[in-house]
Amino acid sequence: VLIRMIKKYVHVSGGPPKSEIVHVPGHAPMHVYRFDFLKQVSRLLSDPDLMEDSLWGYNRQVDPVSGERVYAEMNTGDFWQLGDEYVSNRASRLDPSLRDGLPHQLCPVNLFIDSTLVDRIGRLKVEPVLCSIGNISGSKRSIASSWFILGLIPPNPKSSKEAEADRKSVKTQHLQARYYQSCIKSIIQDLLIADKNERGHKMFVPHHGFMWVHFKLSLI
Repeated sequence: VLIRMIKKYVHVSGGPPKSEIVHVPGHAPMHVYRFDFLKQVSRLLSDPDLMEDSLWGYNRQVDPVSGERVYAEMNTGDFWQLGDEYVSNRASRLDPSLRDGLPHQLCPVNLFIDSTLVDRIGRLKVEPVLCSIGNISGSKRSIASSWFILGLIPPNPKSSKEAEADRKSVKTQHLQARYYQSCIKSIIQDLLIADKNERGHKMFVPHHGFMWVHFKLSLI
């Protein structure tokens, strides 16, 4: 099932997936697949339709009558304000020789995780980790082309009886959470590496030109 899904998405995910064997005590070693984060997110940022009304910069909104805060798009919330300050501080720490006058912009990353059935009788399932960016307007973020598969969490290798026994025992009830978290850690490692790049990543965004984008995990 995983192989079929990989073949289906390989053409829109920047190439074949990377595979890593995850070792968790009490579980059989499992292959976790992840697709290249930077190649996929650059595809979103280079899409003229998705970037036509994209969001760049904090946009605080206040109701003119009541004076109360209005929360609409993602960039009207306090997270984006903090993110802009974070990016500005990063840019100010750069060596003068690395400054080229291009803007530095926040690129919030959103993850959606949910399992889906992959056979007709409902016994087999796989759990894709979907990814999008907050710069895409809310009206377009709901369409399929605004998302990509970052990775695939394999089903727990234990049988249902073994998993139930683990949950009932104080000594082993943490094993399933550790397995799940280890898979997530493997899948988002490229995102975390991209996040640590102090200079950001230079990309061309239609309607906005070249800029340095800084990725920061926004919500799951």
